Amino acid sequence: MEGRAVCIYPNAKFVGQAYLTDPAVNERFSEKNFPECYREYADLLSWDQYWHTTLDTSDAPFWKWYAGGKLNACYNCVDRHLEEHRNKAALIFVGEPEDVPPVAITYQELYNRVNEMAALLRDFAD
Repeated sequence: MEGRAVCIYPNAKFVGQAYLTDPAVNERFSEKNFPECYREYADLLSWDQYWHTTLDTSDAPFWKWYAGGKLNACYNCVDRHLEEHRNKAALIFVGEPEDVPPVAITYQELYNRVNEMAALLRDFAD
């Protein structure tokens, strides 16, 4: 088998839940639609201030994606998922050695830990 590539294809259940099941995705994300094609994924986020330019190339090579936009990364990653996914795993940590059981942290636990850390940092900043 040396020197031969092996292709492993995902099962149908995995493919069915994937975001990229639309066969038109290659056309939507073609070079002729760049960079505006990335707007659809940015629109999945909650923005505090919507951006004015999808990709600002005016100061190359220091390009800026979503120039002028502001968002709260923690809100987008944790807080907005609490209502629907409070008791679902937000993180699953698999340590080394691998015989140690994985540790799952729910969105609620992650929310609590993030807020504890924020309070700790706030107290040290005063």
